[in-house]
Amino acid sequence: AHTDAGWLLTVRGEGAQHRALQLPERLVREFERELGRHGFEPDVRSTGNARVGLMARFTAGGAPPPVWSASGIYQAIKALVDAASQGLDASDPAQAAQLRNASTHWLRHSHGAHALAGRVGDAPRPIQEVRRQLGHASVATTSAYLRRRAQPPSPAFAPIAPRREPPPGD
Repeated sequence: AHTDAGWLLTVRGEGAQHRALQLPERLVREFERELGRHGFEPDVRSTGNARVGLMARFTAGGAPPPVWSASGIYQAIKALVDAASQGLDASDPAQAAQLRNASTHWLRHSHGAHALAGRVGDAPRPIQEVRRQLGHASVATTSAYLRRRAQPPSPAFAPIAPRREPPPGD
């Protein structure tokens, strides 16, 4: 939904909690390009797109694509990190083994750390915002992510994850 604050995505997280997450405008535009590429109206506000899920598997035929299940997303992420880890096996076996342990929960923790530290082109997010995104009851829980330094992405993900330059004096 578009609000005065920008684009919001409502998701159901752990414990069936619903959260409203702010989406960057550039992500909305990318999704619109994907909609157009698959034969849908390239406008997320179009009534014809009301049943198209953000996480969906597009197929030929123009029907609204089925939304991914939680287990489908998990399997897709595991397949991605497994493929990336195979590229590291020869050059960095320890990094490859660590990458094979990645999971959707690991991505959640990475998001918390990177959101608080800032990303390429994005300033650090306020701790209260990250607390709401992660569904923490207390800001004290979220503050643990401040103590975890956001690690640069694995070299296996270099083509899809631009590196963030550390701040001066870091």
